[in-house]
Amino acid sequence: MLHIEFQSTNDKNMPIRMLGYYHAIKETYSDKSIRQIVIYIGKDKPKMITQIIDYNIQYNYRLIDIRDIPCEIFLNSDKIEDLAIATLCNVKDRERLFKKIAEKLNSLGEKERADWITKILTILGLRDNLIKDFEKVLKEEVKMPITVSLDAEIVENFPYVGDLIKLAKKQAMQEGLQQGLQQGLQQGLQQGLLEAKRDDIKRIIEAKFGQVPEEVEKLISSSDDVNFLNEFLMKAVLAKSINELMEV
Repeated sequence: MLHIEFQSTNDKNMPIRMLGYYHAIKETYSDKSIRQIVIYIGKDKPKMITQIIDYNIQYNYRLIDIRDIPCEIFLNSDKIEDLAIATLCNVKDRERLFKKIAEKLNSLGEKERADWITKILTILGLRDNLIKDFEKVLKEEVKMPITVSLDAEIVENFPYVGDLIKLAKKQAMQEGLQQGLQQGLQQGLQQGLLEAKRDDIKRIIEAKFGQVPEEVEKLISSSDDVNFLNEFLMKAVLAKSINELMEV
């Protein structure tokens, strides 16, 4: 039996967590051999310990940095899911990857295209060195603007859609909370949250309507109210036009 865990941060307790998962799986499937792999998708290099050696126990799991996985495996796929994952790998030919993503996006219906643009932009939050290159290709080669009303199921999960994205955000939040006892960190987390909200709003407007109106840029840049930014984010998702977005 193969157990794969995705991890976006360096967790010093990862060996204990994986051992706990091993125990829970073994309790249910006692007759199965279990192989455990952690695939690291974070920005920094993985530094986690992969074994526990104690007086009466010896345990280990395998740790793989997703950047060590050959991207060609995914680049040769026609599935948008595989191409999205490829953005987390060690991308040697960025232009080829992004152009192939653009071609695939253009082949999708407007609703599905909008959803996948959102997913890929969110995933690229873990690779901020690539996000500007992708946004450039997005503006130049993907059919714009996208005017579409997203259904309730997509809105409910927006912007952290997909199991991989949800997991990455959850782990990042847990990491921030654990470090929250350090002096001054809370302010940094709050500011980071505000910037992330503003970026999400801008990217959705750009994906749907092509550009962010100057008055909207000023409005969200000047606001430090998380609740207001959350409401405006949802408004941007549901708006069918720029005029509707600008309505008070």
